[in-house]
This record gives sequence, C-alpha cells and structure tokens, in this order.
Amino acid sequence: LKQLKSPKGFRKIYYLVKEQPIEKTLEELNNKFIKELNELSLVDTPLNSINKLFDFLIDKKIIFILDEFPLLMKEKSILGHMQEFLDNKPKSVIILCGSYLSAMEKIKNYSSPIYGRRMISLKVQPMSFKNIKSFSEKSNKEELIKIYGALGGIPEYLLKYSGNFNDFIKTNLFKKDSYLYEEAEFLLRYELRDLSLYNSILKSIASGCATLNEIAQKSYVEKNVIIKYINMLIGLDIVKKELPYLSTKKEKLKERGALYFIKDNYFNFYYNFIYPFKEEIDLGYIDKVFNYFNKNYNTYLGYIFEETAKQFIIGKYKMNFGRQWGNYKSKKNGKIETFTYEIDLLSINQEAKEIIALEVKWKDLSYQKTKNILSELKNKIQYLPLKLDGYKITVGVISKSVKNKRRIKNNNFLVFDLRDL
Repeated sequence: LKQLKSPKGFRKIYYLVKEQPIEKTLEELNNKFIKELNELSLVDTPLNSINKLFDFLIDKKIIFILDEFPLLMKEKSILGHMQEFLDNKPKSVIILCGSYLSAMEKIKNYSSPIYGRRMISLKVQPMSFKNIKSFSEKSNKEELIKIYGALGGIPEYLLKYSGNFNDFIKTNLFKKDSYLYEEAEFLLRYELRDLSLYNSILKSIASGCATLNEIAQKSYVEKNVIIKYINMLIGLDIVKKELPYLSTKKEKLKERGALYFIKDNYFNFYYNFIYPFKEEIDLGYIDKVFNYFNKNYNTYLGYIFEETAKQFIIGKYKMNFGRQWGNYKSKKNGKIETFTYEIDLLSINQEAKEIIALEVKWKDLSYQKTKNILSELKNKIQYLPLKLDGYKITVGVISKSVKNKRRIKNNNFLVFDLRDL
C-alpha cells in the first residue's frame, strides 16, 4: 500500500489509524497533507472535523488510503459523512483497509451508510508456501516447512523470522509478552465476545476433535449451538469445514460427514503448542514446553505438509483436489464388516474420464515403501462411490523425499517431494 503507484495527476496519502482520540487523528492527517502534499492553506484552516476532512478531499485528485480503518469506526458519524462525500461524485479515491474481518464486513452490509457505493472489495488471503522462501533465503527446504507451520503465510509474522528456527520459537512464541505469544488472543478479543468459549473450541479442534459431536463434548458446548460458534470462526478464516470430495448435493446440503480443522497455520500452532501451556510459559518453564514441542512438531507438520501439497498440486494441474473418505463393507473371519478408507488428495474429471489420486507423507520414503503406498492407494480407488469403467486412473505420492524417484516415475506414477514444492 505504501508503494502503490498513483495514476497520472493523482497524489497519494497513506495513513495508519491508531487507537487514539479523533482529534489527534485529524491533527496528524492535517500535518500529513501539509508536509507530503504541500497543502499550506491547512496551516491557517486546519482539518479539525471529519466534515472538513471530506470537504477538503472532494475536489482534490488524491488517493487516500486509511489502513486499520475499523479503529476509526468508533467515531460513529464517519460512515455518514463518507456517504455524503461519495454521493457528491468526488475527484478523490478512498481505499479502506483493515485486518478485523467482522468490522470490514459491516461496511459492506445493507445497513451500512455506504452500502452499494464501493467500486471493489478484495479479501487478501495468506501467501502460499511457494512464496515463503523470499522471507528466509538462507533456510533449507525442511526449515521452510517448519516456519510455514508456525507462522503461515502472513507477511507481518514472517518478517519477524530470523536465524535459527528453534531459537526463534523460544524467543518469539514461547516467551511471555512477546508479540506472537499474544497475537492470537488479541485478534480474537477484537472480533469475538466470549473469548473463553472460543478458546475451548479451538483447543478441542487442535487436539484432534473434528466432528461437531466431538468438538461439542470436548469444549463443553451444547451440540445444538456449537455450529453457531464454529461458523463464526469459519467466517474469520480461522477454521475450515471439509466434506468428502465425492459428497452428493444432498449430503453437502445436510453437511453430513463434515469435519472441521483449524485453517490458519499460526492459530493452529498457537492452540497446539502455546495455549495449552500458558501457565508454564508465564511461570518461565520454557524448557518443559519446548520439549513437548520438539517431540510433537514433526507429527503436527504432517497436516501442514498435506495442505502445502494440496496448494502445489492444484497449481500444477489447474484442477480441484480434495480429501475423500468413506466406508466400505468386506468379509473378515466369515463376517461382513464395515471398514473405512481415506485418500489424501483426489481429483476427478468426469468429462475427460480421468482420476488422479495421491497420498501425502511427511516422511523420507524408501523405494520399497513408496511402492507399497502406491499399491495400497490403487486398492483404495475401488471403494470410491463411482463407476470406474472407462476411467484413466493415475496414482502418486507426495513426500518429504523419495529414493529412486525417477525410477518410480518411469513406471507411470506421479512422484513429488519437498524440492518440487
């Protein structure tokens, strides 16, 4: 935003809104216009009210960027003044930015004074894994996954990373009063009312609860109301809902078989390794917390790597991939029993009659182990609720590393490793 190029004839002002009285904000803006745009008339007639600010902008060719705008919405009249300003066909352009999603959504609501007056809305998503290296050029491939697992794709967090990964975790995430130690709950506190309830839900999901019933039981929230709270977290891009890739329209409508996961990597890390140990961290028992982290982080990275692999494979094939799971019946010990199957990444092109299925493993795989995984995956395909006649079926694996990778690929399998990602 600070480097945004202005069209010919336009000047630009970027202002980061702060938690302070409106009078102080207007004074700072007035000084900015004088200093950066040479508007000397504002020395004698300062912009000491919101009304005067918009009157000043109306016939000027200025791109006016207000960052963290929700903090300014505490001044209740501002959207009303902005409505009047926009209705008078101003020459200036206003860009409103904010990291508090619920507040930014209110600006677009039907009840908002400026409803229907915006030119465009952009929801900026976290960066994908392939962009992380530009923030840490010296890190090796495995360390980049570790960084991504803790910080996700948020530039502000990634800019804080430097040096050794373990040292960074100790000093920036396991240290009382550090920025990243407090950030998750600070963000939730701004967006949500009952922080303790949401903490309980997120801790439950982080611990492995994935169905509504499991989450409700673990977080001590009634099942008939848990969905309301989870939907709020989904709206904030913290939690995601997954249905089997081959769910029918009826199943999607009823959300039958839906599973819930923490979508944001930083929040996922926070509720796995920080929130459950806040008492120990506050008391300074960092070594105890770090030992737990050391023992369990590699397992946690399995989920992170699966999401990273999904980003990669969607980008490579320009096809939608998803996880597929379900049940099948088979005879065991003379009895018909029900078993479950799961395919990490599945894509089906019904027009081209093509199926691509992949297993994702955060492991260093030997040649034989890779062959076994591919054989098992081929076997799982038969359990798909789909008639397979005439389909071309391709299976593959994505892992940390694969021995004899080229030899396996020569047998018409897909094989990708961390280097490809």
